[in-house]
Amino acid sequence: MLCAQIDMVLKTTLKVQDSTRFSILCLMYVPLESVIFLSHDEEKLEVYDHQIQSIFTRILQQREEPTRVYKESGCLALIEE
Repeated sequence: MLCAQIDMVLKTTLKVQDSTRFSILCLMYVPLESVIFLSHDEEKLEVYDHQIQSIFTRILQQREEPTRVYKESGCLALIEE
C-alpha cells in the first residue's frame, strides 16, 4: 500500500499560470524538499521515497512522447500538452 501522501489523478486537466491546459498523467503530493531533478529536461528525477520514485519511473518508461514534470504547491505532476 502506498503512503497516504500520494494521490493519483488520471485524465484530468491542470491550469497553469499561462492558461495552457495540460493532461495530468500522475499527480503526487510529496514534500518538495524530497525531490531532486537530475537533468534540465526534467525527464529524469530522483525522489528519496522509493515508492514514489518507482511510480514516476514506470510512467516515464511507458511514455513515447516527452513528459514534463510540473512542480507547485507541494505536489508533482507528470504532464503532457
